[in-house]
Amino acid sequence: MKKIVGIIGAAAVLASSVFAVDVSARVIMEGSLASGSGDTVNLLTLNQKDQKDDDALIFSINDGNAGANFQAWYKYDGSDGTQKLGARSANVWFKPIDQIKITIGDVSIGTYKEMIHWWKDPTGASRSYHSAWRSKYSSYAVAEGPGFAVEVTPIDGLWIAAAVAAPQTETFKDDGSVDALGGGKAGTFFTKGSDARAAWGAGVKYDFNSVLGIPLTAAITYRDGGNYLEHNVTWQVAYESLPKILAIGADYGNPWANGIYAMVNARLHFSPADSWGWGTTDDVKLRGIAIDNYFKFTMDAMKIHFRAPVTIRLDPDKTNADPSYLEWELKFEYALDGFTPYVLAGTGVESNATYALDKTFGDTFCVDIKPGVTFSVGSCAIDCGVLLQVPAKDGDFKWSVPFSASVKF
Repeated sequence: MKKIVGIIGAAAVLASSVFAVDVSARVIMEGSLASGSGDTVNLLTLNQKDQKDDDALIFSINDGNAGANFQAWYKYDGSDGTQKLGARSANVWFKPIDQIKITIGDVSIGTYKEMIHWWKDPTGASRSYHSAWRSKYSSYAVAEGPGFAVEVTPIDGLWIAAAVAAPQTETFKDDGSVDALGGGKAGTFFTKGSDARAAWGAGVKYDFNSVLGIPLTAAITYRDGGNYLEHNVTWQVAYESLPKILAIGADYGNPWANGIYAMVNARLHFSPADSWGWGTTDDVKLRGIAIDNYFKFTMDAMKIHFRAPVTIRLDPDKTNADPSYLEWELKFEYALDGFTPYVLAGTGVESNATYALDKTFGDTFCVDIKPGVTFSVGSCAIDCGVLLQVPAKDGDFKWSVPFSASVKF
């Protein structure tokens, strides 16, 4: 690890003589000082965190007309000192002219997103398999994954993007008789499997500020998730269609300044007749509409965040087992000299819970409440709080004292 950082640091020094270089690194540890449920109490646990959202190492280069980005992560459990550092994403980009940007490698293009977690934007998928993260939440709008993208800004305020990404894969090892992607190679766009299909998408966004003089933007995007590949228990290759999502949204205000910022984004979810949100059938229909939203009010040291996305499930197959649902979160924070206390409450603070909008609403009612504080000791940023989880019907009350500590440069 020291050698890796040293090599990157030396490269950064050499590169800085040619063009501006941004280099950043971060290590984060999360865990709980104590936690309990029922008669069980645990003291001092350290999470074995997959740092895919909080990357341990980020290396970026930008000279204005070209650049690159590399992000690495690790999973740490302290067991034997042989933890591995792995690459999560890497890409290069360049601008043949000022109005066109081309990215090759990992792409992730979005438009509007909530700003409490930065990724919990519902796609309109079924509540029945609400724990299926890849179908339930997504903050990207056009395409995500290894591929290439083109972004064009032909006139002031207008942004146009298109991207394609390799099909998602899940490869299981056996005796070698089954190859990934039906005989092709993982990560390739086209394979011998006739059902393999790349993900792709396109979008357009316009900023009306230059025309109307108000901080208003609007966007429309479409993405086709392509096919997800997996092997079933008999080691046969199976292709499963991921959702197609049409999104129409707008936002108002500056989220980084005093005043009101608001975002509303409707996502129309088209998928096969499978409650996971993807499936092997070709019966693709409009099955859900997610009204994603996020509101933020800032006044100097005070910030108030609120979101209450509603997902309307249309149940075109008349199964009566696919209810619409609601989720919500409210966060209040106030920056004082040297520390920032906050209170966070809602359905999804530390869980994936939602309220079913049918006769079972009372049975699904629950709430998480987390008062906490953030502060810094030197270059170490610390977040510590107390989490109280009031369960839905027949659940167990849970409590914990979660913390995180991170250092970056």
